[in-house]
Amino acid sequence: MKAIKFRIYPTLVQRRQLVKEFVARRRIWNWALECRSLSYALDKTSLNAVALSRLLTQAKASDTFLRSVSATALNNTLWDLDTAYQKFFKKQARFPRFKKFGTVNSVCYQIDKRQAVFRDGEFLKLPKLGQVKVVWSASVPVIPNSATVSKTPDGA
Repeated sequence: MKAIKFRIYPTLVQRRQLVKEFVARRRIWNWALECRSLSYALDKTSLNAVALSRLLTQAKASDTFLRSVSATALNNTLWDLDTAYQKFFKKQARFPRFKKFGTVNSVCYQIDKRQAVFRDGEFLKLPKLGQVKVVWSASVPVIPNSATVSKTPDGA
């Protein structure tokens, strides 16, 4: 597996959607962390990413904001929290913390390979964003499995 850095040039509509994705990722992280903490405090049970995903599906039924963002990005957030807990229990990291507004500036998308998702050096199609103009740092020989979009400190 190889990581390739690239720069995207989203339109104004796509930038607004990315902001929604960042906010949703922070909200889901904090919600899942609270659910796991409460579950353990109340009845000493541990919720994993699969159990939280089921709860998230129920929560999305009544929350229009969560329905407006990518489901794969939300599920990746749950798996990231699961990884944070595993690292904590292995004593490789501190206990997961709640995220403040503005601290979450990345989101990971799973890419659906059943449709035309990218053309090398031209565009990449991401869930809820559509085709995003891309400048690759290297040639991409295969369809990527996932793409992590990060906002840099300069806002790009």
